[in-house]
Amino acid sequence: MHSRIIIFFFIFLSAFSPLSAQIIRDIGRINDNGLRVRSDWDLNAEIIGQLNEGDLVEILELSADTEKIGSMNSRWYKIRTPEHLGWVYGYYVDLYKEAVFKNFRLCFDRKLMQSLEAAERNTYQDPMMGITYPEQTVFSAAGYILPETKETERRIILYRIPESGITPITQNSVPKAETVNLLKQIIQTQPGNIRKNDIPVLPRTPARQVFLSCPEILENEHTRGIRCLTYYSQSLFWPPPKRVLFLYQGLSRNDSCWISAFFPVERPDLPVDALPKPAPDEVYSYFRTLEEELENADPEKFLPPLSQLEKMMLSLDTQFVQKN
Repeated sequence: MHSRIIIFFFIFLSAFSPLSAQIIRDIGRINDNGLRVRSDWDLNAEIIGQLNEGDLVEILELSADTEKIGSMNSRWYKIRTPEHLGWVYGYYVDLYKEAVFKNFRLCFDRKLMQSLEAAERNTYQDPMMGITYPEQTVFSAAGYILPETKETERRIILYRIPESGITPITQNSVPKAETVNLLKQIIQTQPGNIRKNDIPVLPRTPARQVFLSCPEILENEHTRGIRCLTYYSQSLFWPPPKRVLFLYQGLSRNDSCWISAFFPVERPDLPVDALPKPAPDEVYSYFRTLEEELENADPEKFLPPLSQLEKMMLSLDTQFVQKN
């Protein structure tokens, strides 16, 4: 039923073209403490260092063969960090890709997508809504895990927020200072009472928000925002959609950037799916039931697991400096 989803967020972004200045490289995240770094891909090779859970490493090479150690069977990875250049046993490394474009950096699970393509756009006006949007950088997911998804439904958009005191280009320019402050207030409070239409969303859309579920605050050193599961359509229908929208709206810590992310996810089967078709005046209550059941669903039963998208958003660095 996902074909019924009507999403207008990116209708006027089709003029974007990927930019070649982007860097994509393989990285790994260590998933255990005390991982030994060795001089070669051999359990008996010299120990030249040690890594701990959460450490990030650049993946340079994989061993030609796997090696069985106890119940584990994995390749060795040649890795590089500022302190180490050597080999580690791959069982203890979660593989990611890193996308860097100018001062923006993102890491994503290799099972989530094949790549992120970066593009830029100057200030422009949406002729449908009459709204003027500021300069922006867009990361578009290529080879996303869910088939049959449009490029316009799987993107991260970073809008430049004008400095305080600068006159907006037009009266309809976004984001306005009061909208930025509203998003800040939402992020600073507990998200439990947030309902549909409470979260300001860029870009604006003529479709209506049918429901909103699972709001949660995501924060890191560089950004803070709120994610939720939602659905936009011009009409209500039954049965409820199997594909819903992972929505993230946030800000950089220095308030220079508004961050919007939209990714379709396939939810697990829920009890609401077995309910008979409701009468027209009961549809709203059925969608409230769907909201509640989504709240109680296992986040790892979604496709992709919600944790993969959350980790990607938590990896976003809006002030990244590439080190040589």
